[in-house]
Amino acid sequence: MIRKVALATREVTTIAGDPLSYGIDDGIGANARFMDLRGISGDGRYLYVTESNSNRVRRIAIDSGEVTTVAGEFGKRGSEDGIGSAAHFTAPAGIWSDGKNIYVSEVATIRKLAPVSAATPVSNLVWELISPASARFRSIYQAVESKFGG
Repeated sequence: MIRKVALATREVTTIAGDPLSYGIDDGIGANARFMDLRGISGDGRYLYVTESNSNRVRRIAIDSGEVTTVAGEFGKRGSEDGIGSAAHFTAPAGIWSDGKNIYVSEVATIRKLAPVSAATPVSNLVWELISPASARFRSIYQAVESKFGG
């Protein structure tokens, strides 16, 4: 599940998911299910998470707790680029957003999810997975943003 900790008060609240069950369901709040969460990144409106064993990237609306699958398909491993469920991952782990695109690390690559159309409202974005042809790595698990000048 996805939880929020208010640093000032130390209050913990659940945004999405259920602590007593796991699964692959999109939904709102406790009706959403997650499987093997690995990475998380946010842009202030949405949180983006990777699920390594279900090979998906999902988006959580912070204000409503609505969870939607952005890319990938449960039970399908691969390296195909494409839009939505036509894109396939092999154990996505790290995730980072620059506010415009989403970058996902998996076993040996870093891949980019980009909005299909800049004219599409943010709440209805369709994401396209694009793999760089020349970059290859070994065992990438997480990418982080530094706010300290690097």
